[in-house]
Amino acid sequence: MLRVTIVILVAAHVAAQENPLVGKPFVPIGPSTPLTWVGKRAPGIGARGLTLYRWWTTGCPHCRDSLPALSDLVKRQKSRVTLVAVFHPKTGPAEGLSNEALRSFLDDLAVDAILARDPKWAVLKQLMKRGDLKRFTSVSFLVDEFGKVVWVHRGPRVHPTPEGRHGTAGKDFKELSALLEKHAAAETRDLRVMSFNIRYGTARDGDNAWPRRRELVLDTIRRFDPDLLGTQETLPQQRAWLEERLPAYSAIGRGRQSKGGGEQCTVFIRKSRIEALESGTFWLSPTPEVPGSRGWDAALPRIATWVRFTDLRSQRTLRFVNTHFDHRGKKARAHSGLLLHKRIAAFPEDEPIIVTGDFNAREGSAPYKALLPDGTRLVDTFRATHPSRSRDGTFQRRDGTFHGFRGIADGRRIDWALVSKDLSIRGARVEDHSDKGRWPSDHFPVTTILSLR
Repeated sequence: MLRVTIVILVAAHVAAQENPLVGKPFVPIGPSTPLTWVGKRAPGIGARGLTLYRWWTTGCPHCRDSLPALSDLVKRQKSRVTLVAVFHPKTGPAEGLSNEALRSFLDDLAVDAILARDPKWAVLKQLMKRGDLKRFTSVSFLVDEFGKVVWVHRGPRVHPTPEGRHGTAGKDFKELSALLEKHAAAETRDLRVMSFNIRYGTARDGDNAWPRRRELVLDTIRRFDPDLLGTQETLPQQRAWLEERLPAYSAIGRGRQSKGGGEQCTVFIRKSRIEALESGTFWLSPTPEVPGSRGWDAALPRIATWVRFTDLRSQRTLRFVNTHFDHRGKKARAHSGLLLHKRIAAFPEDEPIIVTGDFNAREGSAPYKALLPDGTRLVDTFRATHPSRSRDGTFQRRDGTFHGFRGIADGRRIDWALVSKDLSIRGARVEDHSDKGRWPSDHFPVTTILSLR
């Protein structure tokens, strides 16, 4: 289910055209954004769905016509769309209106929206400059979940209207409506995948101990809303806690110890989307079928859990592998990469492959090269969608996934999502969702959205 979020900002007027902002990053929506949120905050980058931003003021007649129409359009999209109204006053009496007065104004117009303020036009001025928007301020922006602008309306009106009335308002509204329907149709083909090292629950992490962060782990999963979720460091009690609160999913996997206890690489699959046909676990060792076996110089037994499944929408059969390489044994990581590559190479060519995990190795390392040699079936989803590097040739700090509960990664992207080339990659991200400076884990989860070619 695709959710579209609409953010409405108070200002003046414009018309939907090709714009230099389309395909480019919007502005970060989060604690550091100059917008002041009145109550609930917009979902922001990484949350499922689209966001439509509309700037408005109480004295703008075009806004009085457009806001209710946009609100109704969002309601028809159901949970695929969220409406956020950001008040942007001109100088004068409206500037001092209370939050209660603004909410009452929207209620009188029957506008159901998240409310925010752009008090000094801080965000709007950025967008007007980057988008070459000079005439009106009651502009609109449709933004996808990767934070990229999909559509720009230059104002002032966008609502249904008799042909020939109010310029292109009616035509522009139809264009927006058609675009939302197109995205909704495309979303039904999407396969959403998340890899998440949730940090083992018995670690002595003080304020970051499992009981104090487990709700945030759950919120992070629900926020992305994956169809396939590969977890690492999952203890039986953590699996049970998540299973109870994620009833839409089935959990697959076993512990790495010989009798089935210990950490798991639990796979969660959405029941309404995926039907598991076969599943199993093998050990990253010279004897992969021997439970509890430890490989090479590994400090601990390491495993990979796999599922062969049917995608109930496309009726295609796919393979999913979720793993966790050793944190100490360099030789073990290299051999684990070779072992996993050999297993994947034996999969049928007509069954697309998805691989997730905490590989405890950087991009370009021996395990990475073992899994992604020249001519391989697999591709790195993040690097495929974020090809840029810094000037000295190293990878950018934003690529990092391990942060040790500090929220600042050191540039080491050790968590990957790899897929076979017969899958299209719509996007991939390192998710940095947090709550008031608290983090769900010591790793950032990685996500990708795929579609079958």
